[in-house]
Amino acid sequence: MAALQRVAGQVGMAKILLFVNIDAPERLIAQLGEALSLHFAQQPHTCVQLMQPHPDDLFFVAPANYTRPQAVVELAVQPGKVLSDVYAALAEVVQGVPIAPSSLVYVVHEKRFIDCPPQAVHYHYLMLKRPEFSVADYNDYYSHFHCRMGFHTPAIAGYSQNYVDMNASQALAERLGLACREVTSISEMKMASLQALASAPELAAIAQPAAEDEERFVDRSRSVSFSSQVVLRIGDFASITDSVFSQHFPPART
Repeated sequence: MAALQRVAGQVGMAKILLFVNIDAPERLIAQLGEALSLHFAQQPHTCVQLMQPHPDDLFFVAPANYTRPQAVVELAVQPGKVLSDVYAALAEVVQGVPIAPSSLVYVVHEKRFIDCPPQAVHYHYLMLKRPEFSVADYNDYYSHFHCRMGFHTPAIAGYSQNYVDMNASQALAERLGLACREVTSISEMKMASLQALASAPELAAIAQPAAEDEERFVDRSRSVSFSSQVVLRIGDFASITDSVFSQHFPPART
């Protein structure tokens, strides 16, 4: 594997994260894959990933009343484009597959702290702030201090923080007929192998300090984590960069 590109606070992308529940899970992945391919394969500025639960997920932690999603859909757009351009196509996907109304959808801004090529496995951690923290307080600590835990996590290729736009998320959920429980942020780690992370000797050394640091600002009793494996990828993720900015504002002459 190439050396990790560690970028403190690199601008990432606007994207939608859809955590899917369904009444007939045995056909969910195939149906979702067909619908996503039908509606997004020909959209050059859009990239989509479909994930299913990892069979060896050792990191599923959730409140007793939380249902583990049976699929995760990530939908991203090229910088300079707007997510609302894909809402109609996403609505067609949701209407064409028996997705349960309890499925969750979020509009987020991703900030990549460790950038990487597309990976086979994603770990998502849906986090809620402690009540005494404002969103500004929370994001300040999360993005400037807690991010260091991601840099020290072994056997990962990428680490991102996804900042949730609850107003946009609630509006999209209403349009799609889905749910949108309160979430402040979604941490995301990307890796080639979940087993490599689980078996890394260094994991034990970071797990306890990370949990203790989360106690400062995260309501861990209402937060959820799980791992998924990518089964379908549509679009050129390498094209989702800040190249639009570079075209208009080239590097200063030397």
